[in-house]
Amino acid sequence: MNRRLADRPTAPYPPPMTDTALDLLERLGDADWHAGPSLSAALGVSRTAVWKQVEALREAGLPIESDTQRGYRLGRRIERLDARTIRSQLDSSIDSAVDSAIDIRVLGRCDSTNAELAGEGFAHRRAVLAEWQQAGRGRRGRTWTAPPGTSIALSFGYRFDVGLPRLGALSLVAGVAAARALAGLGAEGIGLKWPNDLVADGRKLGGLLVELHGVVDGPCDVVVGIGVNVWMPPVAARTIDQPWIDLCAIGPGPDRRNRIASALIESLDAACARLQAEGFGAMESEWSELDVLRGRAVRVERGDGTSIDGIVDGISERGGLWVRAGNDAQRLEFSAGEVSLRGRE
Repeated sequence: MNRRLADRPTAPYPPPMTDTALDLLERLGDADWHAGPSLSAALGVSRTAVWKQVEALREAGLPIESDTQRGYRLGRRIERLDARTIRSQLDSSIDSAVDSAIDIRVLGRCDSTNAELAGEGFAHRRAVLAEWQQAGRGRRGRTWTAPPGTSIALSFGYRFDVGLPRLGALSLVAGVAAARALAGLGAEGIGLKWPNDLVADGRKLGGLLVELHGVVDGPCDVVVGIGVNVWMPPVAARTIDQPWIDLCAIGPGPDRRNRIASALIESLDAACARLQAEGFGAMESEWSELDVLRGRAVRVERGDGTSIDGIVDGISERGGLWVRAGNDAQRLEFSAGEVSLRGRE
C-alpha cells in the first residue's frame, strides 16, 4: 500500500527506527503501564532516550499513552515475531517428504524482506520476516509501509525445477495460499483482486509481490513477498490513500502474529509444491471462488496511458486477466505487468 504522512508533508515517512525503539515496543507490547525508570533500566538507556524512542514510535503511527505517575502504555497488545515460535507452530509433517527443512529468519528492521531474501540470503524454502521495513516494495514500484509490530511483512523463497513459462500464474497461486491461510485462522470474507491484492468488504487487506529469477527451461528461484495489515492504528490509518481493512476487523489481531506468520508460510510452501507438481490448472477453480472482479465492469489502464472498458471474464492459464471489451465483446488478455484496474462508475 502507498502511505504518506498527510499532516506533516515535509517529514520523511517511514521515520528512522532504531533497535532500541523496537526493544521498547516489545516491552510495551503487553499493553500494560511501564514506568519510565523501569524502562530506562531494562533498556540500558537514559530516561530522555526512552522518551525519544517513544516519540519515534508515535511518529511511526503507534498510539502510546503517557502519564506522569504511571509511565507509558501501548493501546493494544502486540506479539513480537519470533522465529522459534513460528517454527514450533508449523505442521510437524511439513518437512517429512522433502530434503530441506523450512528456514525461518526474523529481522528487527530492514529495507525490504524481498531484497534480503533475493540477495545473498536466498535459499530454497527460506522465510524472512521483519518487524519494520524501511523501504517495503509493492507492485509497479510502489512502496508498502506500516508501523512496526502492526503487520506481517514476509518473503518466502522457493526453487522450482520448472522454467519461467510454467510460473506465470504464481502470484495468483500465492494469493490463494494466503487467503486460505487467513481464512483457516478465522478471518472472514477474504477475496482476491487480480493480480495480487487480498481484499475484504471491498477494501485492501494486503498485497503480494513475486520476483522470479531463472531461465526458460528451469530451474527458477522465486521470492514471494506478502504484506498483510494486522492492526492499523488510527494515527497510521490517516496516511493510507485507498480503502483499507485490517485483520482485527475480520479475524485474528496483533497478539497472534506468530501464528499468522506460520500459517502463511505453511500454506505458501504447500502451494508452491503443488504448482510445481500439477500446474496452475489444478488451482484455477480455487482462484475463481475467491475472485472479486469476475463479471464486473472495469477500466483497464495501460502503461502507455490508454485505457479499455470491459467486463472481467476470468483468468487465463498463464495468470492473465480476460476482459470482454467493445460492442462485439472482443475477449482480450492482459498481463499483470501491463495494466492497473479501477472499477467503473
